[in-house]
Amino acid sequence: MSPRERLQTAVALIEQIQQQLQKLYAIVPDLRSNDSIAQSINRCHAVFQQAGNQLARPALRIATIGTTSAGKSTLVNGLIGRQIAPMDASELSAGVLHLVHALNRRLWIKPVEGYWEGIDRADLSDNEMYEHVRERVFKKYHEEKQKHTISVPEIRIEGPLLPAAWPELLNLPENVGIEIYDLPGLNSVADKTNLAVIQSHLKQCFSLVVMDYGHTDTSNRANLLKEIAEVVNALGGRTDTLLFALNRVDLRKQTDDSLKDRLEDFSKAIQQQLKLSELPEIVPISGISLFHAQCAWGWSKPEGEPVTDFEQQKACLQRFMSDCSSFIAEHQKGNREIKNWFRDIDDAVEEGNDIPDELLATEKLSSWVSWSWKHSGGADLWVKLEKRIAAHFAEVVIAPILITPFAELKIVLSHLNEYDNTQRLENKAAVEQKRIKLQQQFEDLRNFLSRQNEEYQSIINQATVDLSDAMRIANPAHINWVLRCLFSLSPDESEPDVLKGFRELEGEIKQDLIDQVLIPVRDYFKKGELSYELSEKLKTLTPETRKAICHAAERYRERGMTGDAITQGINKQVRQADSQAVRELNRIKDSAVALFSGIRQGFAERALYLLQSHHTVIEALQLTLRNRGVMAIEDYLKKSLPDEASALLAHYQRDLAEIPLGSLSDSMFDIPIEGVSSERITEQTGTRNVVNEVGSCFKKDEVTQEPIYDNIPYVKLNLPGIDQMAAWWQSGIDVARSGLWKAFGDWFAQSADEQYRLFLGSANTVHKQLTDLLDSRLKQNEEDYQFRLQKLDELRKLCEYVEHDAQKLRQTSITGSM
Repeated sequence: MSPRERLQTAVALIEQIQQQLQKLYAIVPDLRSNDSIAQSINRCHAVFQQAGNQLARPALRIATIGTTSAGKSTLVNGLIGRQIAPMDASELSAGVLHLVHALNRRLWIKPVEGYWEGIDRADLSDNEMYEHVRERVFKKYHEEKQKHTISVPEIRIEGPLLPAAWPELLNLPENVGIEIYDLPGLNSVADKTNLAVIQSHLKQCFSLVVMDYGHTDTSNRANLLKEIAEVVNALGGRTDTLLFALNRVDLRKQTDDSLKDRLEDFSKAIQQQLKLSELPEIVPISGISLFHAQCAWGWSKPEGEPVTDFEQQKACLQRFMSDCSSFIAEHQKGNREIKNWFRDIDDAVEEGNDIPDELLATEKLSSWVSWSWKHSGGADLWVKLEKRIAAHFAEVVIAPILITPFAELKIVLSHLNEYDNTQRLENKAAVEQKRIKLQQQFEDLRNFLSRQNEEYQSIINQATVDLSDAMRIANPAHINWVLRCLFSLSPDESEPDVLKGFRELEGEIKQDLIDQVLIPVRDYFKKGELSYELSEKLKTLTPETRKAICHAAERYRERGMTGDAITQGINKQVRQADSQAVRELNRIKDSAVALFSGIRQGFAERALYLLQSHHTVIEALQLTLRNRGVMAIEDYLKKSLPDEASALLAHYQRDLAEIPLGSLSDSMFDIPIEGVSSERITEQTGTRNVVNEVGSCFKKDEVTQEPIYDNIPYVKLNLPGIDQMAAWWQSGIDVARSGLWKAFGDWFAQSADEQYRLFLGSANTVHKQLTDLLDSRLKQNEEDYQFRLQKLDELRKLCEYVEHDAQKLRQTSITGSM
């Protein structure tokens, strides 16, 4: 089914389900008097109504993410037909730039106190919005983030966008809105809080990953692949919705490999780096060529009229002639019309004349745009994007809207099933017997849940303690054994992918801390680098932490960590009475302490950032352990309360989805300072003569000298060389790795406790609802029993219709179904 057909089907099925739900009260009026059932029906009506409204005007979201200075914003402007995303020769993207298709223009900026004001205006032109965002927000952010950790910009710009104004471009239904998120490279954020802000905008997005052709050569490829992995993991979301664009292919040199060979080779490398099931599509593109041509035409359909004036068209054409000369020279061959057009323009410019208006007639402008689309790669990019969207439209656009309605409908149907079962009891004796049985069954369930929670907590606590100990002594066999116990893996069962992913992440964190923090500081001392060089190497840290480490390292060098001390360490002792010498020793010690503190802060900060960037791995790990407990409860329910199991699970699963997953403590990587100490000693201060009588017959005196020891305290400072310090820091990382699992254990235990309370609450709710239904059955007149049975049969049939339609609705949100 096409996206249009899926949307139409989904909306029709929602209306049908709504109509069927409205018949419930007509068939069984008594349902209105039952608060639990009435409330669940009303809630279900409301969420289905909301879902229908959302599907009537759904939003297709495209997130553009890129590697460092890949020309992403230039490409974004070329794709939407407006110069909105701020561009610069250096990295300028910052925060979240949310572009929304609308007929009227509007600029909204979230304020950040002390840096830029908030704004909400609908009276600005594109150029005014562009300049405001570029000069007053993005440049301000890049300037200030070198000195402080500040909130990333959050900006929303409404106005016409090409893919929405031209629905056929992506083969979308006309009622589908287009939203584009222009997101920064990861080097624009260094703290987990700002990263979380960016990630929060990326749910249910198709992702366009923009890379720089100039970084695909042998010398730069490894770093580019690593950056791609970091960007995709942190911002990209689902890998099956990714499309890669290799920008700036117009910069290819004659000596380069063929573009086809490089694309094939790079595609395989990306597949391996991201562990993709199939080769990713990479679209070669010249973003600057597409940008100038498309912005000259604007956001309107190509078969219509441009929405720009002559001045803008001339400006775009002049920039095109200047920035894209090699592109023109390469691709005008064989196209005499374009070649002559460029020649006429070039002649006019050389003669100092303005570009004649006739050279910018609509048909000539349209030919230029079409030619640029073809040779810049823009046309191919839109085709590939349209195929990617068609393949995953259901999961990304439709399915998320239906999650809550399906959960509520499941509860309604479980309530109706409970109602049906209780109302079919033949007499009051059967009702009383059912009540007594339910009381015992639910009491047994509560006892089971309590035991289950205690056992689960005990297993988790013991496993994490064992794992922490095993990692502290670096025993791989013991680590593997404990992990298998924690995840209830049999000896012949392979590790789940989520556990493999987290173990890889744990190793990545250690290596990252070594590469990004430890090695730069060590090399600063060993290679005699300057402070600004160290600061540049620590750019993945926040400005405050970077500044603290650089300042401490500079002071430590000034006070003694230089020359032979770099390898041999600092070993000094001074008399305590020499106050000036003691102060100098304390200054050295304070510098070392400050450096250790900065390193510790850098480790903690970077580790928490990396954990935030891989939040999907961590959430999946927690859900895997959570589901382990749920499966045990499900098995119990199916055996002990088969009739009530569906109702219990429906309530529990709905409420569980509303509980946010926990977050890890900031103190998880709180690495202790080691190796810095001072002590007091005494020493020999002189000698004294001692007379001893020697000999047996002829005794004589013999004078000898003995040392005199005075209790003169010394202050002693022993600090290791920088290699030994680095070894201590690395051992601190290993200690923190064991602490990581202990923190996770606490997290999982807390999650298990919340899960227990939630299930207990669901059990109490369902028990009360069943009891209320039994009470209402006791009050009913036995004479109309047969009449009620007829109504119950109608109710059951209606529920079957609803379930059938719900299943068809589910299929519309799954690619390949229907």
